[in-house]
Amino acid sequence: MPFCTQCGFQNDDDARYCNNCGHELTHSEAPPSIAKRRKKGRWPGLIVSLVLLIVVGATALYLGNVALWPDADSTQPKDSPADTDNIGVPPAEKSQRIKREISQIQKTASKTADRIFGSDQELGTIPGEPTPLKKGLKDVEESRRYHYIHQDCNVLFSDVAQQVAHSIETEIIKATEISEETENSLGRELSQQMEKQHKGKIDIDKGWLAYVQSLGKSLLSKVNRKGIAYHFHAIRSDDVNAFSIPGGGIYIYTGLLENIENEAQLAHVLAHEIKHVDLRHCIATYQIIGKLPGVMHNPAAIISKFVKHPYNARVEAEADRRALELIYAFGYSPYQIVNFWEKRMGKEGEITKTKSDRGLLKDAIGTITDEMENVLNTHPKYQKRCCLLKNHIIKLQNAYPMDRLYVGKWNFESRAPMFEEKM
Repeated sequence: MPFCTQCGFQNDDDARYCNNCGHELTHSEAPPSIAKRRKKGRWPGLIVSLVLLIVVGATALYLGNVALWPDADSTQPKDSPADTDNIGVPPAEKSQRIKREISQIQKTASKTADRIFGSDQELGTIPGEPTPLKKGLKDVEESRRYHYIHQDCNVLFSDVAQQVAHSIETEIIKATEISEETENSLGRELSQQMEKQHKGKIDIDKGWLAYVQSLGKSLLSKVNRKGIAYHFHAIRSDDVNAFSIPGGGIYIYTGLLENIENEAQLAHVLAHEIKHVDLRHCIATYQIIGKLPGVMHNPAAIISKFVKHPYNARVEAEADRRALELIYAFGYSPYQIVNFWEKRMGKEGEITKTKSDRGLLKDAIGTITDEMENVLNTHPKYQKRCCLLKNHIIKLQNAYPMDRLYVGKWNFESRAPMFEEKM
């Protein structure tokens, strides 16, 4: 029985593509561990090595310039001018001073990138003035309950690199547009593959399906690309996930639905996936992965790529911001999605890191680790995601002040969207 060299799944003898991930099989009898090593790509290792070298080199150079590397053979007098500022300064204070100076360098680099490439965290164009809530709605909350303060969410050098890369990527997306008709045709093919891969699990929960479809279609009235044939589906699975594909296919797992607490949270989840399509993230990703060997004529492999987080953290953050603007235009509370991610942060044990005075070497190693994780993550960490969302909510409230915002806990429990007259 052939093992898949990508995921290690054991397939039937006559299988051409992996039944788990869609990868084309070579019918090698090598066990999964060996097969994976054969096919393991070099790019992740090269990226990590490059980041490691840059950060280590920059740290060593900086520390060397400030004369903090102890050198017993140094011929420089201990009270020389270069070391005057450090005479009598405790090691902990020296460490804090270095952190502040490195942080200032990062902020300067970030501001320079903003001036040259433009910031990717500005408020977008709201699709019309926010719609006032209908009279009689009681499941609302007041914005004055929340006291968000603007924070600097981008504190790593790799954040600056990602900002520049995202600006370039956005321009490439604009230059490689295909027609909506072509994208819709592709979407129909991929949707058929989705039905095959999730047969017996897709759209069998009729209550969830009707609710998701009704809410999703209502949100579409304020999207930009109205020629896309959007359609919504619910998949029975414990996975806490949702994804979208070119042509407007939006898929949400029941595992995620069971973790959501109100309609405002669900509206943002659906709006996030809608925006991946509306902003052309999906079709741009397809154009990239479609050029990989053995993928273009393998719909199962393409679908697998979209299910397993095809975007980078910067693209995910952009979809988050534009989704906030979309639901805010309908009067939904943007605060509820922050509450959702903060709760997930607690459930999955993501703890806020506090940089104590551990010494220069341990601080440097910690910084290197943070930079590498930031490069490799496909989604912003919960803590950073909440930080970015809060900053954007502040901008929304400043530009379009709203005191009363809709939560929709009753709607979610009864699976009756706010848009329906029965409310």
